[in-house]
Amino acid sequence: MAKPQKGLKAVIYHATTEFRSLFPKSQKLPDDLYEKLFKGTKECLGKFNIPLIHLTISKHPGWGDENVFFEGMPEHIVYNRELFFAKFLRMQSRDSVFWLTEPDHRLVKPFPELADDIDLCLLRRNDEVAITPCWKLARSSAAPFFEEALQYFDDPKQKKWHGDSKAYIQLWKNMGCPSLDDSPIEYRGMKIELRRYEDYSEKTSVYVQHWKSHTKSNLLISKGSRGLWHQNLKKAIQKIKSKLKSV
Repeated sequence: MAKPQKGLKAVIYHATTEFRSLFPKSQKLPDDLYEKLFKGTKECLGKFNIPLIHLTISKHPGWGDENVFFEGMPEHIVYNRELFFAKFLRMQSRDSVFWLTEPDHRLVKPFPELADDIDLCLLRRNDEVAITPCWKLARSSAAPFFEEALQYFDDPKQKKWHGDSKAYIQLWKNMGCPSLDDSPIEYRGMKIELRRYEDYSEKTSVYVQHWKSHTKSNLLISKGSRGLWHQNLKKAIQKIKSKLKSV
């Protein structure tokens, strides 16, 4: 099996806040949902020897292999994510590569490395929100992208939810509405690669599986049950093996 990019670290922002209003079908989810998801992510990444960095607000428990704390309001979910990613990247050297991800992502197999001349990698999808906000590969030189995103959180209510979608729609327009065929693109002194969303952010994706909204419950491993995502993982591995045999 291929190995992850040398020195790659995963980074997640999370601070626990009320989440049930965000997911209408989440009433049966446990109060410690995100702590359990986070621990599952850490366990999954550990199998690939990828350290997990937890960005969070001051006085919140640190759940990562490394923990970085910032001042902020926990209810500003998506705003904090962009703000703290920008601050975190400003603290790093350009040689380091970070996978900016979410607690409901699960790595299936190592994805292609970020080339030395690329500052940022984004996922392109056929949707109004053409660039997904929840998955990025970034170097410190990508900080201006996140800082620009913050300019478009002009509605206080959208700092909690959906403001990132609005910001990324505008960023995509600012970049000239690029397609996958345009990758890589030059934007504000950054070289940006675009990859297929379908390979990285669906429940059956090749590299990373994403369990959205109320389906996050399938990631929770109960006693005597390994969860639906493990079944999907086995299917994904079988597909990969079948493809390798046919080559």
